[in-house]
Amino acid sequence: MFFLTAYWAGRTFESAVFTAQFFGLPMRGLLICLFALTGAALRWQQEQARLIAAKRPIFAEHDRTLFHALLRNCTDIVWFKDIDGVYQLCSQAAAAALGLSPDLVVGKTDAQLFAWDVALKHAEVDRKVVASGDRHVEEQVISNTDGSQIRVVEMIKSPVALSDGTIVGVLGIARDITVRRTQERKIREQEALLLEMSTLAQVGGWEIDVVADTFRWTPETALIHELDPALPLTLERLLADYDEVERKRIESALAQTFETGTPNDLDLELNLPSGAHKCVRAHWRTAMTDGKVTRVWGMAQDVTERRKLDESMRMAELIYNTTPDAILVTDDQGHVVDANPAFMRLVGHAREDVIGMLPRQLLANPDETRLLEAITHALNEDGHWEGEIRLRHKDQSYIDAYLDIDIMRDKSGNQSRRAIHIRDLTDQKNKDELIWKHANFDRLTGLPNRSLSFDRLEQELKKARSDDGCVGVMCIDLDRFTGINDMLGHDQGDAVLIETAARLRACVLETATLGRLGGDSFAVIVAGPRAHLELNAAAIVDALARPFDAGTDRIHLSASIGITLYPDDAQDAHGLMNGAEQAMVRAKRAGGNRFQYFAAALQQSALAKLRLSRDLRHAIAGNELVMHYQPIVDMRTGRIRKAEALIRWLPPTHGLIGPAQFIPLAEESGLIVQIGNWVIDEAIASVARWQRELGIDIELSVNQSPVQFEHGGDVSWIKRLAQAALPAHSITVEITESMLVNDSDRMRTNLKLLQENGAKVSLDDFGTGFSALSYLKLFDVDYLKIDKSFIHHLEANENDKALTQAIIDMAHKLHIETIAEGVETTAQRDILTAFGCDYLQGYLYSPPAAREVFEQLLEHQHT
Repeated sequence: MFFLTAYWAGRTFESAVFTAQFFGLPMRGLLICLFALTGAALRWQQEQARLIAAKRPIFAEHDRTLFHALLRNCTDIVWFKDIDGVYQLCSQAAAAALGLSPDLVVGKTDAQLFAWDVALKHAEVDRKVVASGDRHVEEQVISNTDGSQIRVVEMIKSPVALSDGTIVGVLGIARDITVRRTQERKIREQEALLLEMSTLAQVGGWEIDVVADTFRWTPETALIHELDPALPLTLERLLADYDEVERKRIESALAQTFETGTPNDLDLELNLPSGAHKCVRAHWRTAMTDGKVTRVWGMAQDVTERRKLDESMRMAELIYNTTPDAILVTDDQGHVVDANPAFMRLVGHAREDVIGMLPRQLLANPDETRLLEAITHALNEDGHWEGEIRLRHKDQSYIDAYLDIDIMRDKSGNQSRRAIHIRDLTDQKNKDELIWKHANFDRLTGLPNRSLSFDRLEQELKKARSDDGCVGVMCIDLDRFTGINDMLGHDQGDAVLIETAARLRACVLETATLGRLGGDSFAVIVAGPRAHLELNAAAIVDALARPFDAGTDRIHLSASIGITLYPDDAQDAHGLMNGAEQAMVRAKRAGGNRFQYFAAALQQSALAKLRLSRDLRHAIAGNELVMHYQPIVDMRTGRIRKAEALIRWLPPTHGLIGPAQFIPLAEESGLIVQIGNWVIDEAIASVARWQRELGIDIELSVNQSPVQFEHGGDVSWIKRLAQAALPAHSITVEITESMLVNDSDRMRTNLKLLQENGAKVSLDDFGTGFSALSYLKLFDVDYLKIDKSFIHHLEANENDKALTQAIIDMAHKLHIETIAEGVETTAQRDILTAFGCDYLQGYLYSPPAAREVFEQLLEHQHT
């Protein structure tokens, strides 16, 4: 009731309240109430006429009692207004809708009870009813306060006239018809849906009414039989295009259905006048009354394409199960959903073991990341990949195979299946490999022979020419080997050669080529920096100087090594190999057990580097490395808040060696990682010491080289900070601009890892050549260090001044703090302070100092 009340009164309502009160009224009671109210209104009209004529009472007492009882108990909204729009009667429900009692409603007009726009609308409708003398019916969709549809309401306003036809007022009733309209809409929607589904599924429906002797059908039934859906269709016309055999089958089946009431299924062949041939599936069932069939419902479906597809599937299944090539089918996530018998034979697994498996589990190396990434990329880009691959049999043997993978997509273009066609190449590959090995490898040691070694050298030279690289060749010859064959026999000599090959393999990089040139001569081909050659040569000399076991004897040999370099010594493979052999001969003449460069100057440089490398390795173990610290002053407070940790080498036989002399060698030899760990440990110990003994928190900057970042991702030192009760930002990692440019993906990953663990990052030497402004928005850095080359001429050079100010302004807009390096004068300090530089570092405050001196600076500042 509140729902209709709210609509009538022009107010919002609560739907739950309406549902509880309106639907509590039984329909019978509603009709009785409306009937009684209508009769009472008519009697009131008659009494009103008599009142005007004879000035007698309006109602007889018993009518008045009955009428008011009905109005009081009726839960519907009912009202009566006179010709002037004054309410003369209203039900209890109507009055309650306005929050009034009936006696407070009677005598008022719409303008006194409703908002003006609602009152105007009611008055307009009332005028139309009175003027036309006809009933006015309208439907309104009433919405909740949130705009959602709630109910459908039928509003009925009827004129009330006296016996002489004079209209004396308007009777109004509000009735909820939501359920009826909802049911009607659902019926229409279901009918439309059934027709649409019938069309989409190519399914026609038909009905035989036995009692009424009628035949009904859906349009799709006519379309399947290529008949006009708009024309009348009879059962006889429907069956006319079937040949005699099929028609008799249909008639016989229908006769059986009419007789027994049993449903039926038929697969029919239909030859149409147009020449088309169709396969039609028919099915029907019955309705029975008193044991007799009264109605038959049926369907006819065009299954021509399905039949063709079924036949194609049968042929495909036959091929799938009998082909000698293995076939594997996976879902879009790569899990196996089917495999043919040839695949089971190929890998030795049962079908139930393969289903659900990821094909990568069958690879000889399931962790072959590059191959898997290449396959995934090709499938995503092209929907296809093919190539050779190695699988593993259940018995752990290897299978060489050629894979052809195609993506199967659904109608939406989404990946649904992957079809993998596998051809076994194992036998052919074994034959080819055997022939190739005999032609290119040494049978005794298994190393590339002279021919293959030259071929590998040619390939390395092609790469070096294209990217301006360096290639080195080492020619290795055993000293005093001839006497072994003479004294111990060729079997022992072969054993020594095999052991030599094994030791050489252990000394050279995996990317290098190690070959046997013949006799006791070997070759190593290395692409890359000269340092690799020197380290390999030194390692080979040491490895071949160790004793060899020859039965009960121990044999002491050594090796002479000659080295040539491309492009310095020769431009082609033969020139490089000949030069290396010449250098090897000179090494033998010099006493053997050594390596000799083709050029004397390089030989001297290599020996110096080798000695320095050995000394540096000893320096790490012998505690010869020391740390110096240079303060970084916070310009907001004028106090030391940060410092840069700078490593120095103090060997016992030399003076202090700066990092520029030994860090590049440490990077080439791989010692930089060990040195970097030492620097971090020293930095953590120093920060903890200053906090513990001086009560001062210093943020210490530590330089990291590109090589350390290539080994990057290790932030275990942050855990050591936590163990020392230090925050992660106690250590700032300094990197250079070139590191951002060289490997952005790796840099992004490592920087993210550092910052996720709370460490800060500083970009060192900013503006010294790479101008990596675009990289600042790609990488999160905390500090930007302005290179001292800008600061040195800051007072006199306007360009340096403008660039420095621009760098500071840019950094601040990117929320990066700035540090100026190389500040030496008060004038430079004042300019930088005016520019808003956050921190200053340089000799104006202190040169890099030993820890004791730096601690004195901290203590002096503290006091």
